[in-house]
Amino acid sequence: MCEDKYKKTVANNVDYRKDIEPYKLVYVYSGVGSGKNYWSENVLMKDKRVLLITSRKAKVEERVEQMKLDKCLRISHLEEKALADSIENNKISQSCICSNSQIEWYMKNVFVKENEQSYLWRFFDVIVLDEAHSLATDATYSDAPFYVLDFLKATYKMTTLPIVLMTATPKPIFKLIPLKDTSKVNCLDLREVCKNLMPKHIAISTCDGCIDDIIAHYNHNKFGDYKIVYFVNHVKTMYDTIIPRLIEAGIPEDIIAVSYSLKYDTIDNNTTIDDKDSNFSETILRNKVYTEAHLKTNEDLPENIKIFITTSKNKEGININNENYRWVMYAESHWDDELMQMYGRIRSGVDWLYIAVDAKQHVTSYPKYELSYYMSKANVASVNKAFDAWCNAKDYSLENRYMNDELRKSINEILSSFPYLKYSTYEDKFVFYKGRKQGKETCVNAFKEFEILIDDIMKYNHSEIDYFWGMPFYYNEYEFTPLDMLFEMYLKEKGLAEGSVMTKEERNEALDFLNKKIKSNYKQHNSAFKLVGYTTKQCSNHKDSPDYNMFVLKKL
Repeated sequence: MCEDKYKKTVANNVDYRKDIEPYKLVYVYSGVGSGKNYWSENVLMKDKRVLLITSRKAKVEERVEQMKLDKCLRISHLEEKALADSIENNKISQSCICSNSQIEWYMKNVFVKENEQSYLWRFFDVIVLDEAHSLATDATYSDAPFYVLDFLKATYKMTTLPIVLMTATPKPIFKLIPLKDTSKVNCLDLREVCKNLMPKHIAISTCDGCIDDIIAHYNHNKFGDYKIVYFVNHVKTMYDTIIPRLIEAGIPEDIIAVSYSLKYDTIDNNTTIDDKDSNFSETILRNKVYTEAHLKTNEDLPENIKIFITTSKNKEGININNENYRWVMYAESHWDDELMQMYGRIRSGVDWLYIAVDAKQHVTSYPKYELSYYMSKANVASVNKAFDAWCNAKDYSLENRYMNDELRKSINEILSSFPYLKYSTYEDKFVFYKGRKQGKETCVNAFKEFEILIDDIMKYNHSEIDYFWGMPFYYNEYEFTPLDMLFEMYLKEKGLAEGSVMTKEERNEALDFLNKKIKSNYKQHNSAFKLVGYTTKQCSNHKDSPDYNMFVLKKL
């Protein structure tokens, strides 16, 4: 963790005119707690009209309330017409914050490519996507990330506005947004420069062991200066296992709070009771409402709440700033990117993080979706061809088809047969939902790597590891800057570009550079260069020619 938090933040390491303004797409990679949101909300919004998109509704409500931002994008069933009216009548006058799901609604119900009046971006100077990893991680269960990416594609192609993607965990979106013109892309990797929250100690345990540890803390000194946060994978675990055991051990209900997503939104500030609520006592539910409201307005846990049990609902979008406590966190997730977001909620740092190695994970069914993935990908062209032919036969317009109620029904019928296809309102055609595939693969691979790591640990009988993983976790040597961008940077450093003549030694050095970055051992130069959109051509085929060992660098 960096010592000087005032110098080691994103705000002190990003120059808008130099790092953002000249580019169309900017990646900002920086650790949890490094001040990405502070920079966007307190620095960028001072001089620019910013559209800040976040993956969490709680974040929208919290920041709108605290910053008094324009409320026109707070979409509910009562506010949708208000949003459309705001866009049509030019009523948006300042920075706005909205969620991924609100952008989904906009792309489905307002955006029309041929109608400039419908363009949301015309009210802003810069578009910022917070928690950019959600383009893949949330795609495992939601369609909203697809429409966010669709919106960003439209913005990128149709405007000169800079788009900023911010995340502490870039691995899930690596290669999700390939771009040919890398001169308009900037990658600010500040993970080694800025503050980055890491637990002081990380240990492995079992689900039962985690509960036993909480009880031991209580029996020792009634928690004293400790507070407990427990991230569960399933709400059922809260009411079936954790809370009954805590109460049985003598821990009072009034110091326990839970938090999870309801099936229905709140109506007139009264919490909607659903099937989950019926499993908790009145005390626990009262603490739930009180604690969630307190977190939103005060960014800390109430003094009387010692145990906070939550789902991934709160892995992003909230800050817990209580500095007068020592924190112990228990987590059931085995996904490294998710764990980083979880412990990053504690802004003063976590003393101990226990990971329950026997906890059942969410996305363990990727293999059974592989057939759906291959069928979707193989059929995208034929689906579009058949749909175009059908529209022509029915004399339907081939423009703005999603805005036609009858065609929308037909589109949704087709989508129900292909889980990895979505309808792009920007391109006005069916496209492959790459984010969903990438999100599932990233998640499943993380589970596999976690199992391998635990097996290695158990071989040496270690249960506690002071520095369990690198930063982030054990992927510290992995490159997250797109390979083609790295190669362009390498060429620039060497004074080379398309059309340059390379010596044999320079060509071999370039091959070595690529092999190191992709941890491979390519022997054929052009096989490796093809990965980054280049090839080389020998200047002369005659061995006696002075140009025999010279090569022209060309773009494919």
